[in-house]
Formats: sequence, structure tokens, C-alpha cells
Amino acid sequence: STGLCRCYRGYQQSDCSVECSGGASNPCSGHGVCLVDGACLCDLGYTSSTCGIECLGGVANPCSGHGECLQDGSCDCVFGYRGND
Repeated sequence: STGLCRCYRGYQQSDCSVECSGGASNPCSGHGVCLVDGACLCDLGYTSSTCGIECLGGVANPCSGHGECLQDGSCDCVFGYRGND
């Protein structure tokens, strides 16, 4: 035995004491990777602390490729572009 823990899905840290954002049963809302600290790194096209919000413009083309998806799912458009998505 190595003395190392192998965490169940949805838990992190060396002692498996940190539950992933979104909950252990659905870490990162199924749209991201749970990091060591329990925070989520969202897949492209998803946002929020739990990756549970789809960006405007859709997963295939978030913010129509001309902006940054914000935590609430809205877009911050690059200069020269405007609109909701």
C-alpha cells in the first residue's frame, strides 16, 4: 500500500476532503474538470463556478467567436462587435 488516497468521483485533495463545485454527484455540472482545490475548469461554451451556464451563442460558437463569455453567460464583445451573442 502506498498510503495515497484515490478519491471517488466528485472529490479532490490528498485526503479526498474537498467536494467539487456542482456537487459530488454531478461535478462541474458535467461540463468541466474538477481541479485539486475543488474549483471547476469549464469546457468551452460553459461558464459559472459550477460550469452550469451555457454561454450565449451556444456551445459550438460561444459569443459568436467575437467575445468573452462572462460568469453569467453573457458576452463581453471585442471592439467592433456588439449584440447579445
